[in-house]
Order: sequence, then structure tokens, then C-alpha cells
Amino acid sequence: MGTTIVQEKAHRPRVVAGLTPYTGTFGKEQITHLLKRTMFGAKKADIDFFMGKTLSETINTLLTEPPALTDAQLPLNNYNRRDTTTPANQKIDPSVPAGQTWVYAVDDGNFSGERRNSLKSWWVGQMINQPRSVFEKMVLFWHNHFATEVLDTTPSHFWNHMELIRKYALGNFKAFTKDMTLDMNMLRYLNGYLNKKSAPDENYARELQELFTLGKGPNSQYTENDVKAAAKVLTGWTYPASIAVVINGTTYRTTQTLVGTNPDKYAYRRVFTATNHDTTSKQFSTFYNSTIITNTANTEAGALKEIDDLLNMIFAKDEVAMYICRRIYRFFVYYEIDQTIENEVITPLATIFRQSNYDIKPVLKTLFSSEHFFETGLKACLIKSPVENVIGFVREFDIAIPTNVLTPRTSGTITYDEIPSYNAYISIVNNLATQAQNIGDPPNVSGWPAYYQEPLFHENWINTDTFPKRLRYSDQMMTTTGVTLGGGNRLIVDNIKFTDQFGADASNPNLLIERTLEILYRVPPTQAMLAYLKTNILLDGQASDHYWTDAWDAFKANPILANYNIVNTRLQKFYTFIVRNPEYQLA
Repeated sequence: MGTTIVQEKAHRPRVVAGLTPYTGTFGKEQITHLLKRTMFGAKKADIDFFMGKTLSETINTLLTEPPALTDAQLPLNNYNRRDTTTPANQKIDPSVPAGQTWVYAVDDGNFSGERRNSLKSWWVGQMINQPRSVFEKMVLFWHNHFATEVLDTTPSHFWNHMELIRKYALGNFKAFTKDMTLDMNMLRYLNGYLNKKSAPDENYARELQELFTLGKGPNSQYTENDVKAAAKVLTGWTYPASIAVVINGTTYRTTQTLVGTNPDKYAYRRVFTATNHDTTSKQFSTFYNSTIITNTANTEAGALKEIDDLLNMIFAKDEVAMYICRRIYRFFVYYEIDQTIENEVITPLATIFRQSNYDIKPVLKTLFSSEHFFETGLKACLIKSPVENVIGFVREFDIAIPTNVLTPRTSGTITYDEIPSYNAYISIVNNLATQAQNIGDPPNVSGWPAYYQEPLFHENWINTDTFPKRLRYSDQMMTTTGVTLGGGNRLIVDNIKFTDQFGADASNPNLLIERTLEILYRVPPTQAMLAYLKTNILLDGQASDHYWTDAWDAFKANPILANYNIVNTRLQKFYTFIVRNPEYQLA
């Protein structure tokens, strides 16, 4: 495999264009490339929507943020288990009615696993049902950047963290970093809540510089003493005192606090404890121009000013913008950054980032609008992450998701309060985990190795364990039984519906192949592949195009079972072959 990688890199066309605005043709091919990189897959309907629009109009749409979520759109209780015959088998959340959101409920360790699965299922639903926007892709980007693990915190903590990511996904990175510094999920994950003047904890102070803002490159020359000084700046932030709360007869002890005056809504909020804050002057190295951060008052306002001073000091370094732009580039374009890319793309992007006071949209707009982004050598060069592969597959084949309505299901003496769509989503979550991308639980604070680990980067996604699992899951959805979800539901590709979207072109085997591959592949197929798809599959070994045309037209005119089976059997083989090929793994 190593030889293949070397040869692939050696023969890749030289990339030379910079951030000059793209002025070439903006048609189906360019639209598909842009959507494959900015969304999770590109459905035919997505591509058709942007046909006829200018590049500027398309990017403006892609940079549009979705409206705020209502309580009904938040993660829901789909996990109650009721058994009137054997009460010991019951597991009913006392603080959250079935079908309602748990995100503002008091934390309950008895339901941590269920709520965690609910949250992950909900998140997959957001990705599958995403608007035509880069927003959900940026949520994943920032989740990997400010990586935390819900297994190491709690579902409620992580939900607050997710709200923060969604708030700033297309917002201001500097403001985002400040709020993340005081995010209770992050304070718990990196032990910030234990950071006291008597025993400074350097965990977050280190990652703030090493992973979140400056990176580890040669121009990031902060010192160990800088880490120690930053840790002192961040002392004193923790949980409020634990209180007793009685809900529906159940008593909880919690450090959550009420959201406003609503007696049913609780959330984690930080508090500042003056006695635990280091009020001494914090001396930083020459890398930071020997800055000294002082405490003006041992109050919350004084401590917040110290954090502002710390971030102002860090963000004054040009390397912050360079580092974040490199990460964006590797996520959306390609992982190799040579000196030409550094000079012609990363450096000017970083200048735009700083000039916009660290707003993210100008960077994305410039990158997606550039000659560089549309260079031939940069198309179909990224291996899809598991999320891109599976979510993109579900979206591109427009696989039907069961209802999102609470639907109790009885099995024996037990009634399960299920939301069928969540059963579909958790099946996807579990499969993603087998492919090494367990959303909500990256391996560690560095995120997934494929986004940062030299020299392989995205090639980490594919190995002898994960690749068969990629194929197996899509194969299942291509079969006549699909992926069984329980309650009579399943995830299954509707071959006829997918084919029908091509209208009259569906009856012509040459055009059907062309239209299908325009959506599903980012590299031109070989003549041998085209011949196999046509002759061996659609024509069922015959020579004339009419063997497909007549079969399809007969089915459309008279969709009886016999006619359906003829075309569906061929289409199942047709789409399975296309998706199983390595070309489908590229974006």
C-alpha cells in the first residue's frame, strides 16, 4: 500500500493556482465538487438546486446558518421501558416524559447511556437532514478541533458543549475560544474545574496553545513556563455548590442551575471562586513579548479580564490564523501543504482571517471562491471520512428514514417508548464507531488522527479492518431486506426511486450510467468499468441497449411484480458495484 501512496503523490498534477477568484465554468461538475466538500454528500436535488446560480450565489447560500432549534427539535427521550407485570424490568426517566427533550433535565446517572445514545442519534439526524449549508460540516470540524468525549463527561455537559459549537460554527473564532475556555464540558474534560492556586492544573492551558490556537509548528515557540503562567490565569473556575432538587418525587443532588426562572430547565453554569484564584502577576516568555498579566481585582470581572488579556496575547501571534487556516485547508481541500500552498493560499487566508477579527465566514468564502479550490489536481483527492461516507450514502440515495414521532412498541410484557427515526440514526452511529469515527467520542483531545497525523492524514481512515466494514454496511442497505431496525422498519435503498429521478434518461443505459456517476463519483470511470456496468449488468449480458430500455419501459408502463423484479435485480447489482468500487470512497 505504501508504494501505491507514493506513486499517487508523485503523479498528482502540480497545484499552482492561489486565491484568485475562480472565473471558469460553474456547471454541474464544479457544483458537485463544491457540494461534496461542503456538505455530507450531494443529492441530485442539491445539485439541481444550484444549477443556473452563480458561484457567489451558491457560496452565499452555503454560508447561511440554519434557524435556532426549538425545544421540539432537541434530543428526545426515546428510551423509557415500561413493564406493568414485572416492575423490576422498568426503566422510566422520572424527570423527562417520553418523547420530550432531556437536555435541560437534571443529570441522572441511571440514564447516562440512554441519553448519550439519544444525543448521538439526534446528531446523525441533523447531518442527514442538513440544509444546503456548510453549517453541519463545520459542526463536525469544530467538534474535532475542540475535541471532548461525552463518555468522560455527561450527556448534559456535552449538550451544553454542542450548543456552543453550533452557536459559533460559522461565527467568530476568538469569541468562540473564550466561551470554550469557560465551557463547563471543557472545564470538566480537561480538569479546569480542579484548577486552583494551591494546585494549578496545566491541562487546558497546554491544549489551549498546543491544539486550539497555535499548534505545534516551528513558529509556535511558547514555553513550559508559558503553560504554567496560563494555568494560573485560569484558576478559580468551577461548579456551583451542589443542591438538592426534588422532581416527581425523586431527589437529585446536582451542581446544575436553573435556566432563567423556568423550574423545569437546568444547565451547567460555571462559577468563579475568588479564594481559588491566583492573584499574582503572570510572566510570559519572549515569544509573547514578555507580557505580564496582572489581576486588577479578585472578582469574576477581574478574572474575566485576565482571560481576555491571555487570549489577546495569544491571538496577537500571526501563527494562530496560520494554524487554523491550515486545519481548514486540510479538512476541505487536501492534507498536503507544501511551501507553494503555504505562500499562495495559507498565508493570504490567514491575513483575511486576522483582518476580519477572526470571523470564519470570510475565510471560507475566499477559499471556496478561489481558482485553487477548483483545480483539477485537487478534485477527488480526499478519502471520505466514515461520516462523509455513510451520511453521504444515506443522503445521496435519499434513503427513507422512519417517522420521528414517539411510537411505543410492545414486546412481550415490555413496552418501549421508541422514536423510529432514532433507531435508524443509532444504527448509523454504531456503524460509524466500527469504522473508527465514533461521533461524540473521538480518541482523545487531539481528535481523530486522520485530521492531523502525519504523514498519512486521511489515509488513516482506510485499513484492512475498516474498509470491509464500509462496504458491508452499504451492501446491507442495497439488499432486498436492508438494515433491520426493529418495529418493522429498515434502512434500504429504493433502487427504482433513485433511478426514476433521471426521468427519460433512465431508459437509456448510456445516459443512466452517465447521470449516476455524475452524482456518485468524482473521478472519470474507465472504459472497462463503463462496459461492465452497461453490458454485464444493465443489459444482463446482451448486446443491444434495448435489453435495458425495453425492460425499464415495460416496468414504467406496467409496474407489476414480474416487471419490477427484472429491473430492480439489475439496478441492485448496478448500484452495489458502483458503491463498492474505490472511486466511491473519494470526495
